[in-house]
Amino acid sequence: MKAKQLTEHLAQCTNVLNFSEPTTWPDEFNHAEPLAYELLYHQIIENAPSAGRAYYAVALWRQINWQIIYLQVASVYHLSCSVQIEGFRQGNFDGALHQMSLPLEISQHTAGLA
Repeated sequence: MKAKQLTEHLAQCTNVLNFSEPTTWPDEFNHAEPLAYELLYHQIIENAPSAGRAYYAVALWRQINWQIIYLQVASVYHLSCSVQIEGFRQGNFDGALHQMSLPLEISQHTAGLA
């Protein structure tokens, strides 16, 4: 399946997922780069300096994972498939990860799905 087909279909089903081209992002969060996690953590601290370590840990986990989890749940629910997310990219807007991009070709896994 082409990413464009998937994103257009999911956009009709839900308004939570926001797909865009990485060229419109001020910065990109690189999941493969360990320093990206540290930078994001420090950006979260800068945005809420008095929140505390528990908040920072939860905010970091949520920022990194919510789009991937929601993408998978929406794909299974609306399209009866799971999307292989290799090449998944997220925009970093000063410590807030939103907007995402998928590779042009997406492999789907439908085995075992009812």
